Amino acid sequence: MKTINIRTISDVTCKNFFRDFQISDSIEINFSNGLIDQFIPEIVNFSDKDDFILLHISPYAFNSYSTSESFLNSIIQILESLEMYLKNTRGKIILNNIFFNSSAFTQVGFFKNYNLNIEINKLLIDFAKKNQHDCIFIDIANLISEHGSLDNLSPRNYSIMRFPYSNALRKIIFEKYKFHLKSYFNSKKKAIFVDADNTLWKGVIGEDGVHGIKVDHEFPGSIYYSFQENLLKLKKSGILLCLVTKNNLSDIEEVFQKKEMPLSLDDFIEVKANWDRKSKNIEDLLISLNIGASATLFIDDNPFEIEEVQRLHTEILCIRFDENNFSMINNNELFEITGLYSHNLTDEDKNKSESYMQEKERKKDMQISSSIEDYLTSLSMKMTIFFNNKDHVPRIAQLTQKTNQFNLTTRRSSLQDIENFMSDGSVYSFSMEDKFGAMGVIGVVIIHNTKIHTFLLSCRAFGREIEKIMLIEAINHHNRYPIFAEYIESNKNHMTKNFYKENGFSDHEEDRIKNSKTFILKKNVQYPKNFFKEIIWN
Repeated sequence: MKTINIRTISDVTCKNFFRDFQISDSIEINFSNGLIDQFIPEIVNFSDKDDFILLHISPYAFNSYSTSESFLNSIIQILESLEMYLKNTRGKIILNNIFFNSSAFTQVGFFKNYNLNIEINKLLIDFAKKNQHDCIFIDIANLISEHGSLDNLSPRNYSIMRFPYSNALRKIIFEKYKFHLKSYFNSKKKAIFVDADNTLWKGVIGEDGVHGIKVDHEFPGSIYYSFQENLLKLKKSGILLCLVTKNNLSDIEEVFQKKEMPLSLDDFIEVKANWDRKSKNIEDLLISLNIGASATLFIDDNPFEIEEVQRLHTEILCIRFDENNFSMINNNELFEITGLYSHNLTDEDKNKSESYMQEKERKKDMQISSSIEDYLTSLSMKMTIFFNNKDHVPRIAQLTQKTNQFNLTTRRSSLQDIENFMSDGSVYSFSMEDKFGAMGVIGVVIIHNTKIHTFLLSCRAFGREIEKIMLIEAINHHNRYPIFAEYIESNKNHMTKNFYKENGFSDHEEDRIKNSKTFILKKNVQYPKNFFKEIIWN
């Protein structure tokens, strides 16, 4: 199991605040605590063993119990130290904004305090935004506002124990940090299957008709309008939307044609409007989209449908949409699902739905081609190869986290891991485009010393002989022999078992206990036949 070391630097006592926990089957978080109130010395005297430094700043930091210019200057100095930290280390930062009370004895004083508070938090947010690939930002100010400062924030307790939070707020804040760390290291959800009646709109289209259903700016239609808005935001963040409803397709099409709603029918990558069991429709979608059940979410208002899907697809996260559930009305329930939150949004995420639509067109084209060779040639494929391209770090890390089928080792790598490989190894990323459009970065090869550490290809790029070209181009560029490669068996990568042997490598050794096999290539191999119109190095 991999351990992520996080050092806390704070003006509050963190010993009982942040505790070790496990965020996945392969990652454990280990906290250590710096000296209280020693922000800059702790930042400057960093340890190479720390993967993250977590700065938790309370409104009482720097011996200040009210807003002041001194507080602002201290924040400026801390951010300057953090800039140097990022330049000199491979570590990352966890940073929060601050809940302030702007109270004053005069209106002029209130304005001054209010503006100072805004300026301080803007500095913190601007720093996190500027360094977003190296920084996890936690909205503590809003969290305290939501749960109330009077009952949960005590300057007296801070003075006595150096801990201003109530026990209830302590747990809430810790869970927020845990949420962000899980989101940072775990795979993101790939698709949402959503019902229509009493989920996308109030009412049943087959009974109430187009004019009887409610989805607008007045209650209860406003609940559904807001929900659709959030689904659209999730689509724009790279999550695929699929409509799964027991309805006639013509009725569904009529709603989207005649109702003014945030979502259009084109926002759904697939529409299953029929009278089959929803579990059956979802099973078909999982196959069609080539994604695992654990990477999906199902939302429906009907408890029976939830239970029917959950019983047959145990790995799917199922959520009941209930207009009487305050959490659902405010969409808080969606925001609390770790698999829906993105710390780093890639270009591939933004174009995910469009990319899947293009893939459907490719499949149609393949069906009418006389042969696979004619089909591949007709695509006019262009491959671009990148070497240690730091702009691709978020996408490369993302691919290692979520690619399962064509992944020879299924090793998961963080942003920091990829940056480390670029510093002392060779990281190759491969982007593709064809006559249907750009696919973005779809392949990764990482070579460290004389061994291929990672070899993977996105499932969207299967069946085009891309993997063979990736292998040969990376090996030829590395140009050091012998080179070793490893296959580590998983539940999903059996299709790659003989990949290296089929492409010039020989057996080297086998470890049956670890379900792994090592291959060796002692000299360069013949360049394979390819169907690419162009292959270029960036």
